[in-house]
Amino acid sequence: MSGQSKIELLLQAEVDENDQSFFRLLVDGRSIKYITVEPGIYSFEDMCFEPSLVSVLPELPPGDWNDSLVAKDDNNEYLA
Repeated sequence: MSGQSKIELLLQAEVDENDQSFFRLLVDGRSIKYITVEPGIYSFEDMCFEPSLVSVLPELPPGDWNDSLVAKDDNNEYLA
């Protein structure tokens, strides 16, 4: 598989402004990916609206993986 993975559908969202938020996504039409987002990274509104969430998430890597964490490092750079 080459290139960027494509988010097809947001299947489930558990959004919390003060704690971790959890998402279940259909990727490339066949894989379910679980994304955890640390608090304070994205706005509540962006995480509750699928098109906004897809636009703010970092590029998903291709390959065989199930879980990912989106957090900030000490230099305020986004990691996935």
